[in-house]
Amino acid sequence: MKKNLFSALAVAFMLVIALASGGDKSDKADTTTDQIMEDGTTVKSKWKYSEEVDKMEGTTTYFAELTSTNKINFQFPYKGGSRLTINLRNKGAGNEVFLYLDKGQIMPSLMGEKTMKFKFDDENTVNYAYTTASGAANNYVFIDKKNEEIKKLLKAKKVMIEIEAYNEGLVVFEYDTEGLVWDKK
Repeated sequence: MKKNLFSALAVAFMLVIALASGGDKSDKADTTTDQIMEDGTTVKSKWKYSEEVDKMEGTTTYFAELTSTNKINFQFPYKGGSRLTINLRNKGAGNEVFLYLDKGQIMPSLMGEKTMKFKFDDENTVNYAYTTASGAANNYVFIDKKNEEIKKLLKAKKVMIEIEAYNEGLVVFEYDTEGLVWDKK
């Protein structure tokens, strides 16, 4: 009897821990925070900010990220909806812009020979060359004209990015980019 009671309590405890540890993390793109802009206005922003301190070097790396508002359903084995995240990173020696595809692969571009299209608000589309991340991680790519892109992201309210995904062709991800605050050089 004691053994069964102990087992039941252990299962109940694990269930409570599992429920308390969160839920579906895929909806993180739907959360907003208030951002105070340079002109003093307040806007709802979906950008997430973080920083990492390198204890060995005593330096801080700053991040801003924004996940697409839409999901693209790719074929097996990437079923379940894929999102593309825009990431800004500053390690103190300049800005970097990279994209992360959570499920799937972006067509590789080892020397910046491939491009992807960006559309900022109602402007004409712009092609940006990109380079696949080192280590053959085809779900991370770095944008070559990062400073130009950051300037456009700071002004834009809506952005669309068209990428070529492996085995899927061209797909478009959409973003609500309003409210980006990024003053890193």
